[in-house]
Amino acid sequence: VRLYNASGQSLGSDSNGGPGNASLLSDYELPETGTYYARVSKHYWSQTQEIGNYQLRVDLARGIDLESDRNYSNDTIATANPVSLTVSGAGEVSGAIAGTVMSAEGTNRDEDVYSLGRLSAGNVVDLEITLPSGSTLAGQLRIRNSAGDVVAEKIADGSPLQWTVTGLDDYYAEVTSGTVRDGRFYEMLPSQSWDNAEATAQLSGGHLVTINDAAEQAWIAETFGASGNFLIGLSDTETEGTFVWADGTPLSYTNWATGEPNNGNSWDYAYLETSTGLWQDYHSGALQSLSERPDPLGRTSGGPGPLAQYVLGVTVSDVVAPTVTDVTRFPGDGQSGDELASEFQVIFSEDMDPLSVN
Repeated sequence: VRLYNASGQSLGSDSNGGPGNASLLSDYELPETGTYYARVSKHYWSQTQEIGNYQLRVDLARGIDLESDRNYSNDTIATANPVSLTVSGAGEVSGAIAGTVMSAEGTNRDEDVYSLGRLSAGNVVDLEITLPSGSTLAGQLRIRNSAGDVVAEKIADGSPLQWTVTGLDDYYAEVTSGTVRDGRFYEMLPSQSWDNAEATAQLSGGHLVTINDAAEQAWIAETFGASGNFLIGLSDTETEGTFVWADGTPLSYTNWATGEPNNGNSWDYAYLETSTGLWQDYHSGALQSLSERPDPLGRTSGGPGPLAQYVLGVTVSDVVAPTVTDVTRFPGDGQSGDELASEFQVIFSEDMDPLSVN
């Protein structure tokens, strides 16, 4: 895909910045008012005759930021996109940024991460997701600290995620998408032990996935098969040889591989092998997992992809006055000196607006 101005000048292009071989020309700021054109064609270096259908989506942002996510570039706190926050009231700044949670590329899932800046204890953060008509996003909102730890999270259900900052740090907002099927919200969890994964799922109001029948098994294998092997909600930790679902659902359907489960006392868990779709028993080592919980909006479908668009609204209320944390070139507390200082530096507990500092 290539972008042109009215004079036919090429302004930018991309061939594979999105999932798989999808093109993504991301976050291009138009230099001037005028008429612009998009051209779709086969890749210049391709030696095959490529004829087929395609979908072109154009996002145009006016007055708000637009994420930059070519090649999943804003997936970590180290590469987080900034959000422009401006004064919107007494002790309050706010802003908005539009984005899309793309489909996964193999095991690489799209996480859109945005910098909220350095915040102090007592500041209040409000995050809210607004969906355009037709969006497929099944949004998940998180706030992370500078170490990457999740300090607050919720499914984006139309109400804001509100969190009061507990300590001075740099904080980040993260938008991801689960996948919804028949009123159930499914989400892949990062690699960890079965016990830790189940505890993580419970904190979000769910459990590791329960597979009730062949139809659900087929859908899960197709939807999450590219992600690699993952743990499911079966274990026999209570009674050796008797596997039960973590949510208490009676075990009426199984899809074990031939001879499974077969590894005895220390192999108390189950995973889905994505190359076959069959279940294998597993030890206590780390592996990614699939969680499941009720969808708060009762949707029948939803998930990441080219139409999983959103607008993230951010409001930070600064109800705590900044404090001085350090002053350079002056003697320390209880000390004195006999040198004149022509200049010095005052360090505050949070970033200050230069226009308000005298």
